Amino acid sequence: MSPILPEDESSEYKPLDPGTYGGVIEDVEETTSKAGAPQWVLKISTTIPNIGKRIIWDRVTFSTGGVGKVFYLLRSVGIDKKPGDEILPKDVLGKYTTFQLIGKTYWKDNRNVETNEIPYDGYQEGTGANPLITSPQTSKAKETTPPDDDLPF
Repeated sequence: MSPILPEDESSEYKPLDPGTYGGVIEDVEETTSKAGAPQWVLKISTTIPNIGKRIIWDRVTFSTGGVGKVFYLLRSVGIDKKPGDEILPKDVLGKYTTFQLIGKTYWKDNRNVETNEIPYDGYQEGTGANPLITSPQTSKAKETTPPDDDLPF
């Protein structure tokens, strides 16, 4: 599950509309799944116009059934790895990712809870660079001399 939380991470929030979003991977915590497989808990920060900053939490599991999502994540941040290659949390930390969110409802404490989720194949291929941040262009302007002509000015 990928709960979407306001910046203060309170438990009261409105899920985002299903769709495509982009954000920066701010933190990666190495944990273990309930089944004992290595797992990363991702904290992805996104800013949505008229809503503000939101935190998206997601999990990718390094197991036979979950490793496909790991590769979708890696490709979304511009990392090309093959099964058996070493990958570390620092490799994705600070990278920009584009992902799909879907709506999800589950039962908790005798009520329906609405949230969002990044599906198994929800990460979209990318470069890891934030398209909203451009690096300054270094341009060397050519010094030119005005052409000689017969104009008086």
